[in-house]
Amino acid sequence: MTSVDWFSSAGNLAIGFFLGIAGYNLAQLFLAGAWVMAIGVILPFIGLLIFMLAFDRLSEWLLGFRTKTTPINLQRKRTPLPRKLSLPAGFVVGVLAALLGLSQTILGVL
Repeated sequence: MTSVDWFSSAGNLAIGFFLGIAGYNLAQLFLAGAWVMAIGVILPFIGLLIFMLAFDRLSEWLLGFRTKTTPINLQRKRTPLPRKLSLPAGFVVGVLAALLGLSQTILGVL
């Protein structure tokens, strides 16, 4: 693994950790009966996703180029396994931290 793989794995682990905490708290909202609030939290992210997809299509249609780069050759190097598993591992660690009640402590430090 190269240094880029290590930094990417660390970033994916952190992103997965915070997604795990957010997912656990969102599930708690659903289970506590505050599903309207949970849906209200999700809707802006869905709107942002739709906006980004529409902007990508519009820029491709108006400007004639793609915003995403296309691979030059079809044979790519295989991604190392730790880099692939870092996001799911971070998600599991984040859910476990939230289950143990550490999410408020960790987020309070940040």
